[in-house]
Amino acid sequence: MFLNAKGRKVERRGTQRFAFFTLLYSLPQVLILGNFSSLAHRVCPSGTRLVTINRGKSDCVLIGSIGDTVFNDINGNHHQDPNEPGISGVTVYLKDSHGNLVSTTTTDSNGKYRFPSLLAGQYTVTIPHPPDRFTLTQTQSHPIHLGVGQNFEHADFGFRPPANALIGDTVFRDQNGNGIQDNHEPGIPHIKVTLRLPDGSTRTTTTDGHGRYSFTHLPPGSYQVTSDVPQNHVLTTNANPLHIDLVPSQKFDHADFGFHEDSSIGRNSIGDTVFSDRNGNGIQDAGEPGIPNVLLTLTLPGVDGILGNDDDTNQTTTTNGNGIYNFDNLLVGNYRVTVNPPDNFPRVTTGSPQVDVNIPPGQSLTNVDFGLTASNLGASGNKLVLVKRITAVLRTNGQRLQYDTFIDDPNDQDDNELRPLTLGEYELLTPLVSGDEVEYTIYFRAGESLENLNLCDLIPVGTAYVTNSIAVTGSGFGADQGRFFSPLTSLEQIPESRVCENQNNANGTVIVKLGNISSGQSGTVRFWVKIN
Repeated sequence: MFLNAKGRKVERRGTQRFAFFTLLYSLPQVLILGNFSSLAHRVCPSGTRLVTINRGKSDCVLIGSIGDTVFNDINGNHHQDPNEPGISGVTVYLKDSHGNLVSTTTTDSNGKYRFPSLLAGQYTVTIPHPPDRFTLTQTQSHPIHLGVGQNFEHADFGFRPPANALIGDTVFRDQNGNGIQDNHEPGIPHIKVTLRLPDGSTRTTTTDGHGRYSFTHLPPGSYQVTSDVPQNHVLTTNANPLHIDLVPSQKFDHADFGFHEDSSIGRNSIGDTVFSDRNGNGIQDAGEPGIPNVLLTLTLPGVDGILGNDDDTNQTTTTNGNGIYNFDNLLVGNYRVTVNPPDNFPRVTTGSPQVDVNIPPGQSLTNVDFGLTASNLGASGNKLVLVKRITAVLRTNGQRLQYDTFIDDPNDQDDNELRPLTLGEYELLTPLVSGDEVEYTIYFRAGESLENLNLCDLIPVGTAYVTNSIAVTGSGFGADQGRFFSPLTSLEQIPESRVCENQNNANGTVIVKLGNISSGQSGTVRFWVKIN
C-alpha cells in the first residue's frame, strides 16, 4: 500500500518502479537547520593565498613573486647601466620544477615584468622568443628557489641589440641659404664629422669628394653628430650638432649639414677685458689687473633674429691669463654677452653682467669690458681679506719643509692685496704619505672696523686634526685662541658656527673668535692636520 500526494491510501497498480517514482516526486520540501560555516568560501588576507594542505584541510599561506627587467644591453657588459632602457612587449614564461608552464606575462613600457601570487618552490624563468635580431647577454640559467612569502626581484634578462644601424649623409654648400640641398648645390669634400656614441666615446670620419659621410655598424641609442664648419661659412640647416635617437637596424641617412659662404665672417668680433676693479669705479685704472679663467657666454639670436627667444644659441669662452676674451668669426647682427662672476669676485662694477651689442658690417667691438670686485673681500675700503696657504710640512721621517716665500695664485687676486704679502703654497706638489703633517695658515686683514668677528674652517677630507695645534695672532678684544670641534659635535649647538658654510662637520671644524678688530688690523690663524 502506498500514499499519494494528499496522504490517501492507494492500491498498488502497475509496477513498483512507477509507484516509487510517484512517491519521490510527491515528497514535500524539508527545511534543514544547522551551522554550515565550514562549507562557506574562506577569504584570506592580502599577501596570502588559500591552499589545500592535506586531508582536505585548507589554510592561508604567504605568497611571493618573481620578476624584474628585460633590458637593452647596448654595451654587452651583462648588466643594466643607467643609459640602457628596458625592452617592452617581451613575453616571459614561468615554469615549475617539473618544467610545467605556470604562467606567462609581457614586459611593460620600461621592460618590467612580474609573476605574483606564487607559493614557495622551485621555478624557472625563460624567454622563448627573444626580440628580433637581439643577442642574449644575461639570463636566469639556474632555477629560482622561492621561499615562503619571498619577492625575488632580480630575475633580469639582457639582450644586446644588433649593431647594424647607420647615420650619415651630406655636408653641402648651401649657395642660396635656404637650408636645403638643391640639385645644383654641391657637397663639400674633406670636412671632418664627429659622432658621439651613447657611452660618451667618439668616432670621426671625413666627407668624400661629393661631401658624403657615414657611420655604420651602430647599435640603437642616443647619438650626437657634429660637423666642422668650413672657413668663412655659416650653418643654414637645423643644428650642429645633431641629436639622433637610433632604433635597432635604423638607416638614418638624412643627417645633413648645409653651410652658406659669408665674406663678412672673420672681420667681426666681440671682446675685451674682465678686470679687478679694486676701487669700484667701473673703469680699469692702472694697477687693476685682468682676472683669468672667467667664463663668458655669447648668445646669438635664432632664425627670427630676436634675442631672448627659444631658438637662441650660445657659445662660451674664458679669459686668458691677462683677463682678455674674444668671440670671433661673427656675422653682422645683434648679440648678448654675459659674464659669469667667480665666487671670489661676485660683484659687477660696470653695470649689468649682461650686455646687448650690435655688430655693424666689417667691425669688431673691443670695448665690452666687465669690472669685478670682491664685495666682502679685497683692498682697503672692503670688509675683510682672507687667504689660506700651506706653510709647512712635517714628514714622518722628521724632515720639516717650510714654505716661507710669496707665490701668487693666478686664480685668486686676494693674496696680492694683503700687506704684508701672504707666504706659502696654494697648490702643494710635494708627495705626501700617511702620517705626514701639514700646517695651514689663514691670513686676514680688515678693511674696516669689525665686531664679533668669527672664523670657521673645515678639516679637509682625508686628514685628521692635530690636537692643540691652533695658534692665533692679531686678534682683537673678545677673542679666544680657537677651538676644535670633533665630527661628532653638532655645530647647530655652537653659536659661532653660523659663519660655517657647511654644517655637516664630517671631519671636524676649527672655529676661532677673532673678536673686535679695527680697520687695517691683520693677523693669522694656524693649525695642523695629519694625513690619514
